[in-house]
Amino acid sequence: MNIEHPIAVDLDGTLCHTDTLFEGLVALLRSKPLVFLKSLTLIGDRARLKHFVFSHTQIDPQSLPWNEPLIDYLRQQKASGRSIVLVTAANEVVAQTVAKHLDLFDQVLASSEKINLKGPAKVYELCAVFGERKFVYAGDARADFSVWAHAGAAIVVGNLTPVYRSGEPVPIESRFPADQQTSSRKIFLRTYMWLVDR
Repeated sequence: MNIEHPIAVDLDGTLCHTDTLFEGLVALLRSKPLVFLKSLTLIGDRARLKHFVFSHTQIDPQSLPWNEPLIDYLRQQKASGRSIVLVTAANEVVAQTVAKHLDLFDQVLASSEKINLKGPAKVYELCAVFGERKFVYAGDARADFSVWAHAGAAIVVGNLTPVYRSGEPVPIESRFPADQQTSSRKIFLRTYMWLVDR
């Protein structure tokens, strides 16, 4: 563990045992079904979709299923002097709401109306801010492999084994179990995204 390396933390599936876009879509469907249907017109543009959803609804951070063991670990690391950064593909409105609720992060990097901060975009942002392998990345999904490939170490939620492009394993700083109760939410979101990507 290198205390000089900040911890960059993913939100959906990592810090929180759900997908905030899913939560926003459900809230929108319940409160504004016609607006929900309009979101279907944002075909293939994830950044605009997220911006649209959270321009018309909001989520209550107190109701979200937080990954408490990870949050406790992050608080311990922050108390020891490390910088903790929220870096998420979720919309910036959601990210700032989460940051205010948890009162944990020194910096917030998130998707805007024009940029979906996922995959290559997240890698570029992290390397531009901190430098190649100068940060520890906390993630949970195969989409995070491209980020771990540029990180100094990994914090993993679940059973994945991150590797560098050379095939060398990424050092694992810590590991936390994944939540097993979100499969129905993932199915809903994948079905929705399949519809808007047609």
